[in-house]
Amino acid sequence: SSFIETIVAKSKGIDVINTVFPSSSSLLPNFGSRSIYLNMPKNRRDLFDISIVHVAMSYLSSLILMILGIILSTHASSEELLLYPTVPISLFKCNSIVKVLFESIFPGLFFSGGDLIHIHWFTIVGAVSFIGNSLQLLPIDNSYGSKLTLSFLGKDNFEIFDGVINVLKVLILIPVIIISFGDEISAGSKLLIDFLLVSLLVNENYNQGCIDNINGLERNRNGIFCG
Repeated sequence: SSFIETIVAKSKGIDVINTVFPSSSSLLPNFGSRSIYLNMPKNRRDLFDISIVHVAMSYLSSLILMILGIILSTHASSEELLLYPTVPISLFKCNSIVKVLFESIFPGLFFSGGDLIHIHWFTIVGAVSFIGNSLQLLPIDNSYGSKLTLSFLGKDNFEIFDGVINVLKVLILIPVIIISFGDEISAGSKLLIDFLLVSLLVNENYNQGCIDNINGLERNRNGIFCG
């Protein structure tokens, strides 16, 4: 997905640096990737196109890997399953789409009482990538969600929106300081807190924007964003 993003960016005269976004969570090795544009996009349409192609390719490749891995796992014998890597079941609770997918294919999985599951590594890679890229759609800091929101709202409106988001981030992170998280906090909530903390710590302080911040997106791009 980063490779495709780089190609699209180059076609629009933009140089991109892609960096892996680290994670301190035991469930995910990383939170996907983020990109820094070395020169500003000409307009909001270019910013949208470059960002959306990364998001679309990331989701598509993640889903393909995850579904392929599930198919291989369901058709494997008991002996073959034991050779597959194990992963915490709580990983699949971190994202509602991933959770619904696994509940439909493995009924009772989340009520089995077990902590680990043997499953094909395609599934693990796909699920980790899907969850990480879903978090990158949150419109905070230099995420892809932030870039897409900027292209949709425009610079002035985005600055107001970003101010509200920063206040909400502080309100969400307050529990990290005043309480200790226990089993009553869901895996998804813990992962979200971890993502917000890491994003705060490694924020590149990158000034996003376009050369032309006035002219907005056309109806079809607005529709894709709202969808």
